[in-house]
Amino acid sequence: MKKILLISISAILLFLVGCTATKPLEEEQTISAERIVKRLEANRRKIKSFVGKGTIFVITKELNTRSSFQVEIKRPDSLKVSFFGPFGIDLAYSLISQKDFQFYDVINNKYYKGKVRPGIIKDLMKINVPYDELMDAVTGSVNLT
Repeated sequence: MKKILLISISAILLFLVGCTATKPLEEEQTISAERIVKRLEANRRKIKSFVGKGTIFVITKELNTRSSFQVEIKRPDSLKVSFFGPFGIDLAYSLISQKDFQFYDVINNKYYKGKVRPGIIKDLMKINVPYDELMDAVTGSVNLT
């Protein structure tokens, strides 16, 4: 009798547990494009400083090497990029603000400074990008305004 009662109670409990309601499904939200743009812009404005490190690989017929670099940003003010060779040897430093730039070529012991003008970043760093777009690209943000 005890065995039948135990089996009956177990079966009833199993039935009750098996019949519980499922978790409610969350409804998908549709977010407007304007709201997404506002969120991205808010995130872009929150970035005030940034430090990043990376490695550049240069592979050509004549040369197969790598260089490491460090990027430091203080928004909206300045961008500093340091380049290092093998074993951490200093290669070059550049400091670019909205108005001025400084570049030091350690290998050739040459120092350049001047006013930021269109094309100066291309001349110094071999990339044709305006200052504001460079700041956004390095911090991983998108200017949608």
